Amino acid sequence: MKKVLVIAPHPDDETLGCGGTLLRHSLEGDEVHWMVATEMSQVDGFSEKKINDRDEEIKSVAKAYQFKSVVSLGFLTTRLDDLPILDVIEAMRQEINIINPEIIYIPYRNDAHSDHAIVFDAAISCAKTFRQPFIKR
Repeated sequence: MKKVLVIAPHPDDETLGCGGTLLRHSLEGDEVHWMVATEMSQVDGFSEKKINDRDEEIKSVAKAYQFKSVVSLGFLTTRLDDLPILDVIEAMRQEINIINPEIIYIPYRNDAHSDHAIVFDAAISCAKTFRQPFIKR
């Protein structure tokens, strides 16, 4: 059994990026975890109903993929570029050290959405083998 972590800038990026691969990991008995970097907020104009609906969608997706855990870093969606990258790295690193994944899936660095680039950069920083020797791929 392998421990697998998918890091998604937003809920849906795990499916769009590697949904089939995650399903395969689950079918093979691997322990799959889902980290979501951002979440909706009323500060950004999302209604309480929309936020609650999204939370239910996340629970449904987690169940369908049979994720062992779902972690939200809680950053505001489309606002990662307002933060120091070290804040994102530290939040991500703390969760990675709890999960200890062997395999990490991350978003494409050159995606048009700036949140994807920031999550990629933070994940790469967290995945350095001299810091996290348990990460193999």
